[in-house]
Amino acid sequence: MTSTFEYLNNVPTEYLYYEEEVLRDPFTLKKWLFYLDALKYAVPKVKFSVYERAVAALPRSYKLWTMYLRERQEYTKKRHPSSKSYLIVNRIYERSLVYLNKMPVLWSMFCRFLLEQCRWTYTRHALDRALRSLPVTQHNRIWPIYLEFARKCGVAESAARVFHRYMKLEPFVVEEFAEYLKEAGRYDEAASIMSKLLCDPQFAPRKKGRTKHDLWLELCELLVNHGSEVYHVDVEGVLRGGLKSYEDEAGTLWCYLADYYTQKGLFEKARDIYEEALEKVKTVRDFSVVFDAYAKFEESILTHSLENASEETSTVVDDEYLDLTIYRLEDLMNRRPLLLSSVILRQNPHNVREWHKRAKLFVENDPVSVLKTYSEAIQSIDPAQATNGRLYTIWVAFARFYEIHGDLDSAREVLEEATDFEFRHTDDLVNIYCEYVELELRHNNLDKALLIGQRAVKEPKQEKNFKANRAKAAIAAGAGNIAIEGNWNVWRERAKDRAWRSPKLWGLLADLEESLGSFERCCAVYERMIDLKICTAQNVLNYAAILEENRFFEDAFRIYERGVALFCQSPEEDEGVDMMPSKNQMNNNMMSKRKQRTFNPAVLALWLLYIDKFLQRYGGEKMERTRDLFEAAIRHIPSTFLKTMFMFYANTEEVYGSARRVMSILERAVEQVPVEDRYSLFQFYIAKSAKLYGLARLRVAYEQAIASVQGAPVIQLCLEYADLETRLGEYDRARAVYSHGAQLADPREYADYWKIWNDFEVAHGTEDSFRDMLRVKKSVETLYSRVHYAAPMAQTAVQPDAMELIEQETIKETQESIRETANIQENPDEIELSQDSDREEEQEGNKKGEKHDIEAIEQQPLPETLFQPLAKTENRDQNNNTVGALERFKRKKRKQDEPSHDSLE
Repeated sequence: MTSTFEYLNNVPTEYLYYEEEVLRDPFTLKKWLFYLDALKYAVPKVKFSVYERAVAALPRSYKLWTMYLRERQEYTKKRHPSSKSYLIVNRIYERSLVYLNKMPVLWSMFCRFLLEQCRWTYTRHALDRALRSLPVTQHNRIWPIYLEFARKCGVAESAARVFHRYMKLEPFVVEEFAEYLKEAGRYDEAASIMSKLLCDPQFAPRKKGRTKHDLWLELCELLVNHGSEVYHVDVEGVLRGGLKSYEDEAGTLWCYLADYYTQKGLFEKARDIYEEALEKVKTVRDFSVVFDAYAKFEESILTHSLENASEETSTVVDDEYLDLTIYRLEDLMNRRPLLLSSVILRQNPHNVREWHKRAKLFVENDPVSVLKTYSEAIQSIDPAQATNGRLYTIWVAFARFYEIHGDLDSAREVLEEATDFEFRHTDDLVNIYCEYVELELRHNNLDKALLIGQRAVKEPKQEKNFKANRAKAAIAAGAGNIAIEGNWNVWRERAKDRAWRSPKLWGLLADLEESLGSFERCCAVYERMIDLKICTAQNVLNYAAILEENRFFEDAFRIYERGVALFCQSPEEDEGVDMMPSKNQMNNNMMSKRKQRTFNPAVLALWLLYIDKFLQRYGGEKMERTRDLFEAAIRHIPSTFLKTMFMFYANTEEVYGSARRVMSILERAVEQVPVEDRYSLFQFYIAKSAKLYGLARLRVAYEQAIASVQGAPVIQLCLEYADLETRLGEYDRARAVYSHGAQLADPREYADYWKIWNDFEVAHGTEDSFRDMLRVKKSVETLYSRVHYAAPMAQTAVQPDAMELIEQETIKETQESIRETANIQENPDEIELSQDSDREEEQEGNKKGEKHDIEAIEQQPLPETLFQPLAKTENRDQNNNTVGALERFKRKKRKQDEPSHDSLE
């Protein structure tokens, strides 16, 4: 008891309470914690002595040990790692682990504290003890510290053993191990590990954003940059395996392989690798990468050779090697277009244009290579997959190359072989035959050229039951089955079976027969073309011209008729009917039939030339036949060509026929031609009327034109008609024409029209007529301004037609004029209504179905009783005029008072 009191006498007074508590009950954790909390700002020596007493009293308290160790670590941080404070803390950790060796936090704190001291052996032993003490489920707390130790210790062998131990527990750390080996300079082991990973099909990189391809590129860089230090990996095998797996990086991988041999000093082997790469790459991008690397490789060797040659110790061997290096570099640059062409053709061997470019590269220097190029092209290109050009151009260029060098027999052999080639398109075979014929013509082999042309259009003999077999194959292919000897494509017509119907070949044969053959054979060729329906309009004209030259005029006319029938295909003619159709029905039927036909643009030229040739031959001798030709042409040509044909018809009748027929033709024409052609046709009609019949028929023509034509041309027709009447002195008729045309002439757009009418009224009118002209102008201007203003305000509403509004205005003006002429006595007290109200009433009347017929208005006698109220009113007004103002006010007041008296009574 004495020693206890002596100890308490040395304790400061503020801590006496806590000392008494811990002395009274030293095995209670809470009292020690209160005591330690009170010592928060005490001297470290005092706190550490209390901690020692606490852990001695409670040696298995995890909380006390962690608090004590943290306080000790904070105290030793400010000291050098070699000081004794660190050793003291290490001993404290060892003491704590005697009691708490299963606590992973204490082990991790201890190991990290040892890492800070750089005591590598001691740290390694501590980590091993931790792994032995803790269960496997808690090893994940220790291994990160162990791996950190492996990277910091500086001993590659120890680190490698650590990683190997950890990979048995967690295999995915192999990527991290490979990176460490590269950092440590152990490239052979790193390359072995990376190659094993890439060979594993189930391997997937764990690092985010990293792919197997990235790992492959890292391996390639490692092998290239440190190839001399790698012994257990086949560098060339790895890179060539990558070429098969990663074709999109072929250029880079080829460069890696060449760089590997370059760094090893095997320049010839590197050059062989570059040459092999240029022959195997399939894209232009990879070719550019390899070629640029190859060029830099040769330039670096040339630079090194120049440096050696500049030294005084250079020998003859060095000079020869320098010349060889320069030659290699120049040859590489000269071969670039050819190498690039090879790459493009490897990518697409069916590129026709590229084969032509490749052949041009050899034209000047190596003719044999040109022949080899064309031969390879013919063997490589599949007709069904040919692109960037037509396949027949390869054959033609091949034959012409032989022709240019004087070997005609070889050129013929090429073209003969081309005629037996299975082209996909018929035009290719047709062009081959044409080139064959032109070849013979260029060398004056006329008979042989004619024979080739005849052979080209000879109909091939089809196999027996060809159509039946083809139909069976089509049915089988459509059902998803296979035909007996193939599918539908087997029985599809080949280009050989279709080429003989080519218009180009028949036209060529016709030209040859015309120039080299006889007249009969030439006619037979043209007849066969017409029978096969493959002739063109030019063929028809040529055939007819040949017949005319040989004085076969009727045969020429027959050819024209056959040509017209060929180019104007129409449906079957309607059967005849008993009743004679009306004129409108005939026009409608003709227009409907014309819409059903399919027209060729050359049909008009054929008809015009046919009729012109007929007229040149017979003139007016066979007018009935000429008229039949014109009528047939009108029935069979498109409506867009009717105006030209009708004008030609009218001119012909004017020369060889009668004026009456000319007028009847033009009257038909203005009804049948499209609306857009009527104005120009009416100009022609009016000119013919004036020429043939004078003014009497001219007025009828103008009136008919104004009634038929639509739009702005009506205004011009009205001006011409009014000018005609003015020159004839018919001013009233001219004024009526001006009034009619004014309904369509907006003063804002057609100011010239109103100026002409104004000048007319000034010259030939009166004051009333001029006033009427101004009134019409104002009404038309109001009408069009109302239409233009209302259009944007009601876009979705149904807008009234401008012609309907004009008709309503005309009806009003006519009613007003009738009212004035009837001399109806107007009531002075009548209420004036606005025009808008009248217009509304008229529109309501139109909606109810009322029809205003001005001509039906008749003046009826009015009953006398109707005017009695009017007479009383007039008498009353006369009496009012005689009475003074005072008397009138009295009478008015008296009238107002009378109803009130009546109501009172």
